[in-house]
Amino acid sequence: MKNLRLLLWIFLAVAVSFAACSKEDDDVDPENGDNGNGNGEVPTSADTVAVDNRVAFFRFNGNEDDEDGNTTIGANVQYTFDRHGRENSAYKGTATSSIMITDPDELRVSSITVSMWLRAQQMAGGTNFILSFIDPEMDWNAGYAIWQEGSGRGDTLRYKAVTRHHDSDIFAWTDTDHGVLRDVLFPSSRWYHFVYAYNGENSVREMYINGQQISRDTLIAGDTPMGPVTVPESASILYIGRNPNTAHEWIGNYTGDLDDLRIFNVALTEEQVGRIYEAEKPE
Repeated sequence: MKNLRLLLWIFLAVAVSFAACSKEDDDVDPENGDNGNGNGEVPTSADTVAVDNRVAFFRFNGNEDDEDGNTTIGANVQYTFDRHGRENSAYKGTATSSIMITDPDELRVSSITVSMWLRAQQMAGGTNFILSFIDPEMDWNAGYAIWQEGSGRGDTLRYKAVTRHHDSDIFAWTDTDHGVLRDVLFPSSRWYHFVYAYNGENSVREMYINGQQISRDTLIAGDTPMGPVTVPESASILYIGRNPNTAHEWIGNYTGDLDDLRIFNVALTEEQVGRIYEAEKPE
């Protein structure tokens, strides 16, 4: 009987010790969302999507670092809660905030995908530039850029993406299709996943909201498919949250929130876009 009681105590001691070790290994900081690896964010399968073609990746976990090694400089950068409720884990746009990639040679791509989470605010007018790699003397249409446009519609936000090749600039609204309103809503103050993809080999452009394709078309410059993107040599800095041209009062910095920004040098497939969304969407 004594031996049985001793064995029981030994079993309980081992069980308690194992549980303590497991908790230590799996400990999560509830305030910062840290999973024990120190970066405040649990890696997901989204991080493995087309990783060899990824040329920039910003988690915005309290810093403006690019995980793919581009040199960055931040200006008045602030951070806010991300879509999972983690503090200091998303870029908070303001009228004076921006990030620069100062050596952007790898970002002179011929095909492109931009994947990002947005939480924007309704705008009465003007523009808020989320991303721009453009000729600073030509407003917005020499290179590539994505921006939010002011809109009188109360149920949607407007986004425009531009891709330029030589002297032909082509862009499209995300909330309209040849002048017809799409049934796609961008509610203010709510996170959603936005993807813009352009294939320079076949001139096909696609846009996605929350993993669902909302548009697919072929870009034609005159009677000729647009072909590869051309970023002019005069574009020397890629900006996040800003357009370098400040000559017009309608051009402004992005004042919404932004998170998990990825740039690829290929057009991701619908399956790949879905993988990113499913892995990163809030519960």
